Amino acid sequence: MKKIGVVGTQETLALLARALAYFESDYKIEHSVLIDEGCKDTERIYEMITAPDIEFLVIASDQGDYFLYESLIKKEAEAKKREVEIRFLHPYLKYIHHFHLFDCEKLFLRREDYANSIDYLEFHVTDNCNLNCKGCAHFSNLVSGRKHTDFLSWEKDMLRLKELVENIYTIRIMGGEPFLNPELGNFAAKTREIFPQSMIHVVSNGMLLQKADRGVFRAIRENDVTVDISYYPEVDRDKVVEILEAENLRYRISTVSTDEFLKYMNLKGDSDIGRAYADCDFKSCHFLYEGKVSACAFPLLVKYFNEYFDENVEVCCGIDLYSPRLKKGMLRDLLNRPVDACRYCAVEKEPIPWEGHRLNADKSDWCVSQK
Repeated sequence: MKKIGVVGTQETLALLARALAYFESDYKIEHSVLIDEGCKDTERIYEMITAPDIEFLVIASDQGDYFLYESLIKKEAEAKKREVEIRFLHPYLKYIHHFHLFDCEKLFLRREDYANSIDYLEFHVTDNCNLNCKGCAHFSNLVSGRKHTDFLSWEKDMLRLKELVENIYTIRIMGGEPFLNPELGNFAAKTREIFPQSMIHVVSNGMLLQKADRGVFRAIRENDVTVDISYYPEVDRDKVVEILEAENLRYRISTVSTDEFLKYMNLKGDSDIGRAYADCDFKSCHFLYEGKVSACAFPLLVKYFNEYFDENVEVCCGIDLYSPRLKKGMLRDLLNRPVDACRYCAVEKEPIPWEGHRLNADKSDWCVSQK
C-alpha cells in the first residue's frame, strides 16, 4: 500500500477517499490537512513533509486555489530542508457523477498536466434572452437589438484557447437564451470537435424548445451535449421533459425553482478585493467573450450596464487571448486570482424576488444599498 498525504477541503477529501475505495487503489490517505477556511494547521503540513513513508502530497481543493497551497507546501519544505513531490487531484473527479466514467490512472496529475488545463469555461452564443430576468447577472435585459455571437470569430477564439490549454473539463454554452440563436447546433458541434474530451452543456430556460429546429437537437444529441434547464416559475417542467425525452437528449433539470436573485454590485467600487473574491459564487465561472477570458462574466458584460444607465464602471476587461505574453500553461493561474473588477462586487449580497420580462430596468436591480 502506497501512503499519501492530502491537503484539501473536506468535501474533496471525502470524494477522493470514495474514489480510492471504488478503484481498489494501491494508494492510502495516511495524513490530511483540511483547508476549508484557509490553511491554519501548518503543524500538520510539517508532519506530512517530514513523514518518511509518504509517496507524495496531493492538493485536493475544490476552490481553484491549488497553486496557493503548492507554494505554501514548497515554502515549508524548504524551511525543513526536505524534498517533497506534489501532485494535483484531477479536476474532473469533482464534476463527474459516476466513477466508472473516470480514468483512475490520471487521478493524480503532475504540475505540467494540471497547469495545461482549466476546469470550467462558459460562453454566449447570444447576449439576448426571451425571459429577461430582473437583475440578470449577464445583463441580458439591458441588451438592445440582436446580439448573436459571430461564429467565425468565436471559432478563432476557441482554437486559440486550444493552443493555451490541452483540455477544458466542463464547457457550458449559454446566453442570454442559447436557443434564440439558430446556429446553436453549429456551436455545439464545433465545441466538441475542438475539445473532444470536455463535458459540454447547453444552459437554457427551456421555454423555446417547442419551437427549436430538429437539426439543433440532432447536433446536440450527436455531439454528446447535455441540456441543463434552469427552473424558473413560469417554466413548464413536464412539457420540457416531454420534449427532451422525445428527442432522446441527455438533460438535467434544476429541482428548485428560482424565486429570488441576488444584488451583487457595489457601484462605489470600494469593496475589499480579497474579501469579495473569497465570498464570490461566480469566481469559477470563467467566461470567454470576443477574444478575451475572465474569471467571471461581469468584467466583459458590464458594458451593457454602462451603456443603459450612462455609468462608467471601469474594470480591466479580462485576459487578452492574443497577447504575445500569454503562453501555454499560464491561463489556469491567471484565472484563479482576484481581479480589479472584484472591487465592484459587494461582500454582502442582497436578495430580490425573481421577476421575468423586466425591460424597465433600474440600477437598484443590481446594486446593493449604499450604507
